[in-house]
Amino acid sequence: MAISWQFPPTKMTSIVHLFILTEAGNILLFKRDNGFWGPISGEIERYETPIEAAIREAKEEIGFTIKHVYLTGFLFHCTSPKGKQLCGITCFTFLPDNIDHKSFTFNDEILKVLSVPKGKVLSVLRNLGFPEALSGLEYLMTSHLIERFAAASEKSK
Repeated sequence: MAISWQFPPTKMTSIVHLFILTEAGNILLFKRDNGFWGPISGEIERYETPIEAAIREAKEEIGFTIKHVYLTGFLFHCTSPKGKQLCGITCFTFLPDNIDHKSFTFNDEILKVLSVPKGKVLSVLRNLGFPEALSGLEYLMTSHLIERFAAASEKSK
């Protein structure tokens, strides 16, 4: 009798999640065409770093050029709604003072932007977001990286 072996898929797609923080202390969430809210996100292309991918994805998805992206070190694994195995990293950036998020231009993946106070953003993602974005945001909020980088950038001004 022959044994039938089934192996899980071994191909992983690398992605990045980019959370954008405003000067007022809000976090921008973007509504995707699948109905879920979350950060800017996308695949990391061959020969591209996660930071380069985050900058490119922000330009493609909202028409905005980002200068500084900070990696959190938070890695996640998940399966996409289309069944792809994903391995991702979470990062963040600060929206410059003189940029209004109402001036973003969306591509066909992004439908809306929502500016959510830090105190409410976790509950919004729990109810409307995708789980891997929630776990990355929880890490970002509890690690105090936002405060550390904000303080460092104030000192450098």
